[in-house]
Amino acid sequence: MAKTWNPGDSKRFAREAKLSTPYYFVNDLSERAGAFEDRKTYSTIVFDSRQAFTGIPTAGGYGAETLCRRFGPIYDQPPAGMRNAADPAPQVAGPLGKFRKDNETGRVDEAEVKALEALLRVRNNPRFSHLFK
Repeated sequence: MAKTWNPGDSKRFAREAKLSTPYYFVNDLSERAGAFEDRKTYSTIVFDSRQAFTGIPTAGGYGAETLCRRFGPIYDQPPAGMRNAADPAPQVAGPLGKFRKDNETGRVDEAEVKALEALLRVRNNPRFSHLFK
């Protein structure tokens, strides 16, 4: 069963955290990021050293207790149904390719490339610049 440490459990988390073990926390993203962006993602932290006097595990200059208080709750397994913040977001714009029976990979074919190049030539033509303002 997955373990969870809430911000109030920060001292307990600092005692139980192990070096070189991944831990996870959830990022709440702004609504202004766009409708295509995930509302929540998760990030991974791995403690790679200890503080000199206290021996508390640290990652990126933050102690385990501080990370738990600021970004908690902390999980020992990745949250289900969320994308890792380090992974690329799904592509929602640009040339995606037409999904046909003969082209299930979604690759952009030659006709689509020519159409995009023609659109670019028209857009860069000063005679038609008033159409794209």
